[in-house]
Amino acid sequence: MILTSKDIFDIVSEHYGLDIRQRTRKKEFIVMRSIAVQLSRRFTRETLFNIGANYLPEASTSKHTSIINCTKKFYDEYIHYEDTFNAKKDYELLLDIVSSDKSIDKSVQINDLTEENALMKQKLKGFSLDKNTSDILVSVIEELKGMTNDELIEFRDTRVKIFKLLLKSRK
Repeated sequence: MILTSKDIFDIVSEHYGLDIRQRTRKKEFIVMRSIAVQLSRRFTRETLFNIGANYLPEASTSKHTSIINCTKKFYDEYIHYEDTFNAKKDYELLLDIVSSDKSIDKSVQINDLTEENALMKQKLKGFSLDKNTSDILVSVIEELKGMTNDELIEFRDTRVKIFKLLLKSRK
């Protein structure tokens, strides 16, 4: 069985005993949906738009931007919550549930960064970087080395892509 974001949203809904797709702004539902989004991004090859279609199915626009915002909020805020429920603990528990499911085709799990690193190395061949740019690039890579795969994906999606869009809008 190939896991889809719909399946993950169903697993999370079943775990909490609630329909997390309800259109509500209650904190519990937002955090639960956010957990489902992070699991979907980790275990499926679906686009942000497709994951967004399961996030709030009746929302008609900006589905991918909702997912980007959801990811940023998850890592910046929700993961630190320990009040009514512990989002980090729940995420780790659901991560174990999803990753231990024997019916899931494990070959579908992706490591975006490994694939992207190989592509990046190919792209950088033949580039001539000046000494200053090269030193900056090396220092950034050194800073990123200690981060987990999830942290790197979150960093890329919530910081790098947005920064690139900002630079593009300045032109």
